[in-house]
Amino acid sequence: MNQPGELTEEEMVRRTQEERMQIVERYDLGREEGAVIDDWEDPKLEIYHSQDRFGFIHDKRQPLDQERTEKQQKQIDKEMSRVDKWMRMDKERNKWFPVHSKNHEKMVERVWKGVPERFRGRLWFILLDLDKIKQEQQGKYQEMKDFARKFSPEIRQIDLDVNRTYRDHIMFRERYNTRQQDLFHVLAAYSMYNSEVGYCQGMSQIAALLLMYLNSDEDAFWALSQLMVGPKYNMHGFFIPGFPKLMRFQAHHDKILKKKLNELQKHLMVNNMDSGIYTLKWFLQCFLDRMPFSLTIRVWDLYLLEGESIMIAMAYNILKLHSKSLMKMGMDELMDYFQKTLQKDFGYDDDFVIETALKESLEELRSSNVHTSGAPPDSEKPRKSFGVLENIQTKEELILTGQRLPVGAEERLFYKNTIQREEDKIRTFQNHIFQASSDESLNLCLYSKEGPGEELETSSSSKTPTPTSENACINHIPSNQAPSRDQLHLMYLKWHQHMKDEKNDSLIFQMWQRSFKENKINSVSNDKGARTRMCCPAKDGEDKGDKIGSRTDSGNSSMPSSESIQAELHPEESSTYQSHQQSCDDKQSPKQDFLPRYYFGESPDLENIVKHSNAATEEDDANKRL
Repeated sequence: MNQPGELTEEEMVRRTQEERMQIVERYDLGREEGAVIDDWEDPKLEIYHSQDRFGFIHDKRQPLDQERTEKQQKQIDKEMSRVDKWMRMDKERNKWFPVHSKNHEKMVERVWKGVPERFRGRLWFILLDLDKIKQEQQGKYQEMKDFARKFSPEIRQIDLDVNRTYRDHIMFRERYNTRQQDLFHVLAAYSMYNSEVGYCQGMSQIAALLLMYLNSDEDAFWALSQLMVGPKYNMHGFFIPGFPKLMRFQAHHDKILKKKLNELQKHLMVNNMDSGIYTLKWFLQCFLDRMPFSLTIRVWDLYLLEGESIMIAMAYNILKLHSKSLMKMGMDELMDYFQKTLQKDFGYDDDFVIETALKESLEELRSSNVHTSGAPPDSEKPRKSFGVLENIQTKEELILTGQRLPVGAEERLFYKNTIQREEDKIRTFQNHIFQASSDESLNLCLYSKEGPGEELETSSSSKTPTPTSENACINHIPSNQAPSRDQLHLMYLKWHQHMKDEKNDSLIFQMWQRSFKENKINSVSNDKGARTRMCCPAKDGEDKGDKIGSRTDSGNSSMPSSESIQAELHPEESSTYQSHQQSCDDKQSPKQDFLPRYYFGESPDLENIVKHSNAATEEDDANKRL
């Protein structure tokens, strides 16, 4: 039962229908007299000062013909010299474009060298085989377009996205102009044609790109359909609920990095830069808005020619070219570099990136048989017929615009798989990192049963100690992992009052290491000799393997106390040991600035900790003298 003031389902359905009709009417009216367009929706046009050769509007003045640099003029002249060749290729299409035609390999080579801007639309039309599909589906686009105007549940979201798609381009600059109308109709019609995908954010920029180079909205509609279901592209799996193909591509990208760029992958993982963050637009939109447009459009030429292997190779190529710069960056710098810097300035000449670097990367991946992620599984393929009205939901009570829909099983599975994949990667990475240093890692686990006077429990036997209470032990640290800084800090806070000199120094030194190399995965025991000299200097002839922190046969650390060491020494050696121990304390104890800077839920009182630690040390020294 509805609460007072709430709308009934019938009223919500009626309001949805009214809103959809209002949106459709605004696009039908366009920019004719009587159109209501807010100022914020229609930015000012400065075509003479800021439009580049691709049609994008920039805030700075573009160079005039006589002011072009030598490099820019050379690039334009090179394109113009190729126009005649491409025109002849178009007239003799059967000799060049079919896969087994006489001059097919030469056509592929010319695409890699660069397609003239004025011929690009014609090439895309041929590669996507739009002539054939338009003849087979004659009248279908208009049918879906009319049906979407009445029943599409995606109208509101499409309208929102059209208003923010490539507003810096001359074709989409003015609100409700002819190209915005075409974009709206293409997306709305496809949401009804492919009811399994409907509409997903990200499709608007792909459709807008197609409208930039194809002649009509119908051509763009069928080009979008070919990208979704064509065997070379199969972008259908990118946009269905759960995004299964995106997950598969990201996993394959991680596999390539592990094999080819292992050190860079470790660096990205240490800085929390998961591949799911920076590859989203790389794969969903084939690098749109992530590289300069002049470079992105050439990648799209090759993507339409070769297929999805270009996506995989270009993702690897970007990281390969910029690996040295990326290795020097932290998380925030990496995020800004992937999202903004590469789009403004890729750092390399377009011809070099495509004709040399990308071609070499693709051949390298092919030689390793990782240039493709394999055939798409059945879960990524369309399961419903296209353009069949019985597959389209017309009962709007089930899908109400403006209402939050329940999360489906596919979405829940997608988020679960994303989290699980990230956890598995981190776990595998940590095991790989600490495997080499597992013999030097301290396995510390403290128990508090008898109070402050109790010693740290360490054993050289094969028996594993068991905690006496839940709160007595910080989660047992696996032998193949270094204790985290939080765990070390909590150990120190609970035990610093009754720790002996050696144990206190050992924990403080470890915390200093973790604090000094914050956000980096390092072994706690990188320098066994330094830590051993600090805690227990070896006697002449003593086996180095018996020092503090070394592994025993059982795999546990042996940590003798200062009393047991002094008991085994002669009086002269005992005095020498005490003086040497004091010297080590002065040299190796970390400064206050290097202690961990945070506690659990409260600010640290470092001054009191240091004072208390010094007082405990003085008290122990007094007891020794007595």
